Amino acid sequence: MKTLPELKNAPSVKRFDSVLAEDWQTVLLKSLDTLNRLEKDGYVFTRHISRPVAKCIVDGALNNSIINTAINDIREIQEEKDHGQFVFNKLSEVLESFFAVKTANREGGK
Repeated sequence: MKTLPELKNAPSVKRFDSVLAEDWQTVLLKSLDTLNRLEKDGYVFTRHISRPVAKCIVDGALNNSIINTAINDIREIQEEKDHGQFVFNKLSEVLESFFAVKTANREGGK
């Protein structure tokens, strides 16, 4: 499992970096991009996950209950066997980001 700083420094996340955003916001923005792309391409419905997470980012206040709900919702989607390996892998990347953000928040290292 990667840590928040490791994820933040990944090349795919760098393009979401901003001096106005904290590390957890940047990592969650990349996760939202992945979720929105999966929905836009017609693979899965993720709006119920994206909207509350986006509100956390905009408000600048990380809410663990929203992250926990998002993690559970993503796991439920992964359990559905009709989505294929591509969707499963993309959702696993998002889960890894959510867990890194949650762990950093718990340790006080937002």
